[in-house]
This record gives sequence, C-alpha cells and structure tokens, in this order.
Amino acid sequence: MSQASSSYGGRPTVRRVMCPNCHVLANRFISSTVNNNNRVFHKCPYFAVAGCQYYQWEDEMDQVAAPAPLHAVPLQAAPPPAAISTAAPVALIQDGSQAAGHGGNAQDYSRVMQQLKWMEKMIFVCIFLALYAIFKK
Repeated sequence: MSQASSSYGGRPTVRRVMCPNCHVLANRFISSTVNNNNRVFHKCPYFAVAGCQYYQWEDEMDQVAAPAPLHAVPLQAAPPPAAISTAAPVALIQDGSQAAGHGGNAQDYSRVMQQLKWMEKMIFVCIFLALYAIFKK
C-alpha cells in the first residue's frame, strides 16, 4: 500500500540565501555535471553580468535555518531630507477657493487645467487605439 503526501507541511523548505557582495537574493540551481550531479548550489544573479563571483554549495553552508540578517542603515548615516516646507501644501489647500480666478494661484490653476486637458486628449487617443485594435481583428 502506497502513501502520498500532498499536505503543505510535507514539502521541503527552500533555503533563501543572500549574496554577501551584492545584497540581493541568490538564485538556486541544481548541478547536472558528472562530478556534482543533483547537488544544490546558490549563485548571485549578477554572477556573469556584473562580475560578482559569489556561489556556494548548499550542503557546505551552515545548518542554521534562520535567514540572513538584514543590514539596516542607521538614521544618522542617512542624508537629511531637503528643506521642504510643510506650510506650502497647507497654503495651497487654504487658497484653493481663491484658485478659481479670485486671485491667489490663478497661474497654477491654469497650468493644472492645461495638463488635465492634455491628459483627457491622451486618454481619448488611447481609447480610440484600443477600439481600433479590437475591431481590426
């Protein structure tokens, strides 16, 4: 009598390995060479492209099942954000009633309206091209 295991828990877990040089998830491969037939190894996705030389046989890795730690950047190491005034968006919201031609941001209002008209034309062209492609078939 044979038994088949189709439960999710019966599957072997796949090890996730990070390339220590490029800090990206390494690709998992199974060797098909004569010397290393069916041997699992991990290789950096930039192995041939960017010159990264990271590869490692899975059976030679540490047997710890914990994933590799992520390296967080301390807040002091990050550059400070540009001086962005938070009062500007509030002022635009407060002046929104004046943007309709009552002074205030009339120039910004006309620029936004021109962009909206252009977007409306582009959407019309896209719809027309989609209909043309559908009826062409």
